[in-house]
Formats: sequence, C-alpha cells, structure tokens
Amino acid sequence: MKKRLLALALKDASIEFDALQQKTPLATIFSPVELSEVAGTIYRFGKQFADKDGKFDVLGVYDNEASALVSREDFLVIAQLPSREVLLAQVMGGITGPLRAFMSIVDQLSKKEPVNEAPAAEPAVEAPTEAEKPAEEAAPAPEAPASEEAAPAASEEKKEE
Repeated sequence: MKKRLLALALKDASIEFDALQQKTPLATIFSPVELSEVAGTIYRFGKQFADKDGKFDVLGVYDNEASALVSREDFLVIAQLPSREVLLAQVMGGITGPLRAFMSIVDQLSKKEPVNEAPAAEPAVEAPTEAEKPAEEAAPAPEAPASEEAAPAASEEKKEE
C-alpha cells in the first residue's frame, strides 16, 4: 500500500499516525482478531526476517478495540507472551499443583500402617537407699529431753533409791 493511501485511510479512521514522515517502506497488517492473538506471529516473522536482512522493525500498532496506539515496546511485551492456551494452562497448573501435593500426602498417610503404641508407663519411684538419703535424715535423731514435770519426778525417784 502506498504511504499516501495509508495516511488517508488512517486519517479517515481518526488514527493519528503520519505514514508520510517515515523514510523506510511500511507494511500494514489488518486483522479482525485481538492484538494478542496476532502479535506473536508478527513478532516471530519480523525476527526471522530481521535475522536475514536486519531491516524489519515494528514502528507501532493501533488496537481498534482499545481505540489507541500501542507503542513499540508494549507491542514487544505482548508479542513475547506465551499464547492464551499456554497461559491458561500455567494458571491452572499453579492452582492445582498445591492441591495435588496435598492429595498425595493424604494418600500416602492413609496407606501407612497405624502405629499402636501402648501408653508409656510411669517409672516406679523407689525409696532412696541409705546412701542417697540427705544427711539430716540419715543421722539418728537425739533423744528429746523429757518434759519439765517428768524430769523432776525422775530425779526424785533416783534420790529415794
């Protein structure tokens, strides 16, 4: 398409892009599908063509659905994304991955034999031996003096004898 015809068509569509200012040949792609569906194909074609001659570049993109120009950098980001199906598969994998791991753990635990452990018996407490007793308990207690009433009576009995 000639640049003058492209400039007239874009002006009619109220798209602000002056094709006449470009010094290099221009290619225009019209697609009825969403930008994300064709961006990858255009990018791969351009990359393959640029490797041979080094003269292919995307200047800009007009997204009819958004009614806005998309910059070259934004186009490259969109073009390098995986396809819609791959992105959906990645999202579903991210959601189902932890669930599968949990189900695997539950399955492994259900296949394990139950462990029947008897309750642990409390160790019997043994009486301490003479060597283990504290010094206060091991020594014999001195005889307690008799009460005051009993002491004079005992001394009187000795006198009478």
